[in-house]
Formats: sequence, structure tokens, C-alpha cells
Amino acid sequence: MKRASDFESSHNNEPEFFEPSYKIKPDFVPIPQILPTLPPIKDRTILSSVLTHQGTLRSFQNHSQNASYERYEFLGDGYLEIIARELLFSRFTEFPVGQLNKLKEELVRNKTLARFTVRYEIDKMARLPSGWLSDAGREKIHGDLFEAYLAGVILSDSKNGMEVARTWLKALWEPFLQGAETLSKAAQATVQNTIVQAREQKARAHAKEQGAKSQAKGQDTKALAKVQNAKEQARVQNTEAPAEVSITDDVQAEAQNAEAETQVNKESSKDARELLSTRLGGKGVRIDYKDERNPQRISPSEVKYFIAVYLTGWGRDDQLLGTGKGLNKREASKNAAVSALSNHALVDDIADIKQKHDEKVKKEREAKAAQNGRTYEEQIRFERKATADRKVQAKAEAIQQRIELANLNAGSNEGNGQTPRGHNDKEPEAKQPSRKRQRTSHTSSSDRSVDEVQLPWMQG
Repeated sequence: MKRASDFESSHNNEPEFFEPSYKIKPDFVPIPQILPTLPPIKDRTILSSVLTHQGTLRSFQNHSQNASYERYEFLGDGYLEIIARELLFSRFTEFPVGQLNKLKEELVRNKTLARFTVRYEIDKMARLPSGWLSDAGREKIHGDLFEAYLAGVILSDSKNGMEVARTWLKALWEPFLQGAETLSKAAQATVQNTIVQAREQKARAHAKEQGAKSQAKGQDTKALAKVQNAKEQARVQNTEAPAEVSITDDVQAEAQNAEAETQVNKESSKDARELLSTRLGGKGVRIDYKDERNPQRISPSEVKYFIAVYLTGWGRDDQLLGTGKGLNKREASKNAAVSALSNHALVDDIADIKQKHDEKVKKEREAKAAQNGRTYEEQIRFERKATADRKVQAKAEAIQQRIELANLNAGSNEGNGQTPRGHNDKEPEAKQPSRKRQRTSHTSSSDRSVDEVQLPWMQG
């Protein structure tokens, strides 16, 4: 048996053959350190044809089609495919078809077969035309020689040839197959770990959300109980004190604080997006939720989304407020809003600007209301109605402009001797038959339009 190291050392002095683009180097399909024995071709006639290139035949017309290796290469290619598919199918039982096809392509591609041919020195035994080594297609010729040799091994031994070829190829491919198994196990372990981690993360997030809801509910209950106790205490004091005496200032303040605490807890149970909109939203202000980056698949059935929330308004243009991630876009958007609300410095600054603007608008409305003899609420309703009326008026003016433009175009067409669109050149519009009458007319099919043609299912 010939070792790979022996082959490489014996060919170090052949630069004209081993050009840099074709040096034997480690590839995805490794070659065994010790090559398995090259099986013999028992029939000398077949051996001669397998090792003969068609270009060496002086007169191709005077020779049989089997005189060169071309037909054997055709058959060997089929044998190679069958053996590779059988081996992969039986060895990698858990692989999908797509992965099996990728492995098979690596096993039977010309680059892999050409390296086997060179290592066994089959090319040195072959009769090749002079000057072919400079041809850019020598890698394919090496691959064809290997396929032809495989066919010769099988054909020359009708009893055991197929089994000999199968054992030989399995030994050649064994390093590659072992590597594929190792990579497969590592990949499966990685995928399984990713799935487990994603499920654990989802469970923790769900438990955290449930805990937050339970805590908020408990706080609401305590706050309501506090309010009830304060009201009951006030009622008792009202009963014991004289009629003109009201609830004491301390009890009243305690009840107000409890009610405020209840309101805060109720707001915390709302969707964070709604809270963010309430704090920073306003007329002409946009709060946009956009993809921060592409979604990431963390398991075959789960995808993680990344959302960022931006604000345009209150003197800011596309201001990043916060980012969030989740197993769906709704969850990611909610977490982005939570992140924005947690950025107290930025949100409070914008909220102050909004508050000042709202106070300014309120004062202007109050001044207008006092000037026009209205209340503040009546002034708001008046302004809303005026805005709606302006929109209706603008829409009516736009429609009127389109009508005038259409009439102007129609008059221009009549002045130029053109018939307006929709009119028939042969008869006035008033005398045009309806679509239904056109379909029942008895004119010939050559004089009728598509809409006028009587289809079989329209008759009767």
C-alpha cells in the first residue's frame, strides 16, 4: 500500500505538474493517511480501455467505442452515485435529505476524485495525449479516470466486483464520514442547548410577568383597603363630632394619598406603550416602533425580535427612547416602551416640554373663551367643530376644482372637433343602446365588441 507521505515526497521535484492552483492540500474530504489497496481490474482488455484517452487513438473510426475510457467513465459515474447514496442513507439515519445531498456532492465531485487518482498514480499508468498536462481541464480528466477505473473493477469481476468497489470506496471516504458524524453530533448538541435555553428564558419571563401582575394586584388590594379604612374612620369621626365638624385634615390627606397610590398601581398594570403615549404624545407628535435589527432564530420554532422606539416631536427628530426584545413583536415593543419609561432623565425632560406646551395652549383657550363669553369646555368644542368644518370645506373645494377641470377639458375637446370620452362617434349618447340591449342584438359577431358577444352560457 502506498502512503500519502511517500507520494508527496516523490513528487516534490515536478513543478510543471503541480502548479500552485492544483497542489494537494487539506480539503473538506480528507485522504486517509494509509491508502487502502487499489483493487485490480482482472480483465486486461477492460484495463487497457480504462487507461486509454480517446485523444491517443490514431483513427477513432477504426476503433471500437470501448477502446477508450469514455463509456466506462459514464458507467462508473452511475456506480459512484449509487454507492455514495447507499452508504450515506444507511449511516446517517437522522439526516434530512438536503444534508445527505450536500455530503454526497462532496464525495463524488471531480476535485475529490482527482485527488484519489493522483494519490494512486492512475494518471501515470494512463495513456494520455502529449501536452494535455497544460490543459486547464486536467482536474476533470483525473476525475473521469477514477470513475472509469471504478467501472472496470466492477465489470471485470461479475461475482464480487460490486462488493469490492463498495468496500474500497468506504475505506477511502471513512475520514470524511467520521468528521461528518462528529460535526453532526456537535451541531445537534448546540441546537438542543439553544432550545433548552430559549424555553428556560421564556419560562423565567412568564414567571416574572405573572409575579409583577400578582404584586400589582396585591398592592391595589392593600391600597383599596387603606382607602376604605380611611373613609370608615372619617365616618366614625363625623358621627361622634358635632354636625358642623368635617373629616379631620389628617384623615382626609391619608385617604387622598391612598387613592393616589391606587391610581399609580392601576397605571402600572397598563400596557407600557399606552403609558408612554400618554406621557409624551400630542398633536403632531409621532412615537414609532421600528425593527432595531433582523430577527434571530433561536430554535426551529422560536424567533427573537428586536424593536426600538423613536420620538419625533417636541423639538426632537427620530429621538431613540429605548430598545426591547421578545419572542414576538408585541412583546418586543412592550419591552422597548418599558426601557423608554426607565430612561427617566430623557422622558422627564420631554414630558416637561409637553407640560409647558399644554399649559400655554390651555391659557390661550381660556383667554379666547373669556373673550367670546364661553366656558373652557365650550371653547374646546367650538375649536373642534371649526376644525371639522374646515376639513369639509377643503374637501368640497377640491371636488369642485376637479369638476371644473373636467368641464374645461370637455370644452377644449369639443372646440378641437374631438368627441368627449364615453361618446359614440356614430350616434348621440341618448340613442346608445344599454349594455343589456347590446348583448341581445342580432348583429354579426364580426361587428360586435367583446361585451356584446353571446357566450353559450348566456343564451336561453
